[in-house]
Amino acid sequence: MVRFMAVKAILAGGLVMGLFTLSAIPLLTEESAASGYTVNVGDCFNDPLALPSTGETDVGDVPCHLPHDNEVYAQTELPLEDYPGQDALFDQAEEFCFEAFEGYVGTPYEDSILGVSYYFPTRQSWTQSNDREVACAVFDFELRKLVGSVKGSAV
Repeated sequence: MVRFMAVKAILAGGLVMGLFTLSAIPLLTEESAASGYTVNVGDCFNDPLALPSTGETDVGDVPCHLPHDNEVYAQTELPLEDYPGQDALFDQAEEFCFEAFEGYVGTPYEDSILGVSYYFPTRQSWTQSNDREVACAVFDFELRKLVGSVKGSAV
């Protein structure tokens, strides 16, 4: 239901827009974490933007036929009771997202021009909202806007 941590995996190397390969960044402030943000497989959205007046983050839904930064391609609920920690969640999200990539896009990740983002619960959303969802999204490695769905595109 709610994702508060994200990682853009840029396995080709380097930093991109302040996002890094082997860590996670919060998408929402602690105050906004209770309200949450929900996306579904096939949803397109732009990168989160911090709202200067509140410090909260806005992840805008975009119709996929319009230019957008990301598309959700897989989701799963983790069957865990206790919060496993950020590192364990990162590992589980990474494994799940890379396994699901080819089935949605239609080409192996290694042959694609797309990168992968993972979204997973924070400790707060895990304990306060019973959040167990991992979501995976694709983006263009060159950070160009995507236009149309990447489902079955083999890009």
